[in-house]
Amino acid sequence: MPQKGARHTDSVFLFACGEIRERWLRKDSCKDMEKIYYLCRKKNKIGLNMKEIINSYLYELSQLKESEDHIEFKEAKRNFNWDGGDHKDPKERRHCILGYVAALANERGGRLVFGMKDHLPHEVVGTVFEMGKLGALEDAIYERMRIRVHIEEVFEPSAEAEERKRVIIFHVPSRPVGKMLKFEGVPLMRTGESLREMYDEEMFKILSEQEPVFSAKPCNGLTMDDLDSEAIRVMKHKYAEKNDNPGFAGIPDEQALKDLELLEDGKLNYAALVLLGKSKAIKKYLPQNNVVIEYRKDPASIPYDVRFGDGLKVSGKIIDGLVSEGLLLRSKNGKLSMPKEYKKIATEFISKDGINGDVNGPVNSLRGSLKEVYLIVLNHPGIKIKQVAEIRGKTESTVWKQLTDLKKKSLIEYRGSDKNGGYYAKEEMMIQG
Repeated sequence: MPQKGARHTDSVFLFACGEIRERWLRKDSCKDMEKIYYLCRKKNKIGLNMKEIINSYLYELSQLKESEDHIEFKEAKRNFNWDGGDHKDPKERRHCILGYVAALANERGGRLVFGMKDHLPHEVVGTVFEMGKLGALEDAIYERMRIRVHIEEVFEPSAEAEERKRVIIFHVPSRPVGKMLKFEGVPLMRTGESLREMYDEEMFKILSEQEPVFSAKPCNGLTMDDLDSEAIRVMKHKYAEKNDNPGFAGIPDEQALKDLELLEDGKLNYAALVLLGKSKAIKKYLPQNNVVIEYRKDPASIPYDVRFGDGLKVSGKIIDGLVSEGLLLRSKNGKLSMPKEYKKIATEFISKDGINGDVNGPVNSLRGSLKEVYLIVLNHPGIKIKQVAEIRGKTESTVWKQLTDLKKKSLIEYRGSDKNGGYYAKEEMMIQG
């Protein structure tokens, strides 16, 4: 039993068992030491004495496996290299805080723990690393890696020792979709006890990732009542006519929306809002919307010839708005046609401030080797033909042809001199995220 006079705010036994810990997290636990001790004893069915009470959080950590649970343990009792220090060998430099942050982020996030042994079970040894300076360390990591790492400080409970062992935990978030985190220009991954340069297949897997396009994302709060029933009827008839499937026009509205991937898991997406939404709903969920139309004389061309509608608010029926702006022609009998100087509408999309709504952009149309080469250039600004060839395992002549094709599509460009220059992805074509 704790002696009288023990500090009521002390947290020595707050993690004595799961329920006590939950009460503390809910901020409704007893602060009085004697009550905490009583609760511990009451919950203890096997007579656990006070010397055996441990911090459940640290105990859970001590049982984790580094590779399977995306966690890395280091004793780091006093110091640990944070950015490579004075080491000359790149393989030695990467064994630092920034190197592990990059590797864990590339694993979709994880934890780096100081003050615990690196072999199972991970015994708490304590650390004084950066005592009182963790906030500054978080800032320094963000400044170098552009990723927000939260550092948690935990103390091991002890019923007797005045100084409890300290553990610090770096909570590393996942890398962005389609991007790799690099330390000194090298994307890292953990393999066993090592930090290695990421394998090509892992790089390609990451570079091929894409954020879901804006139109496919659920529009939270949008309901069937927000959609125009007449627009749905016209859509079904047009689709039935185009696909020579008259039965489609008669199916229930919700089934039609599901078949056309406008309704998934009970949620309508932004495509449903854009295509079928009532004016009130569009103003509510896309208050900054405007219609943008791009014309191309050659359907195979990626750059547009003329772009209409930047900042243009089209109210009422979209077709009427386009006719009034001269973007479509309407004959006396009501037939619509394009202005003679243009052959095709290449894309029509709704854009929202800060969001790219292009559903079928030029980058997403790339396939196979061209897409792989583009993604390499995107993630390695200034890369040279030889380096691309090494990554892909192809000849330089093959890679040169692919880079030339990408230049013709206006997706990449060469900057600098023949000797010192390299290839860069054009900023306006870059994949979001």
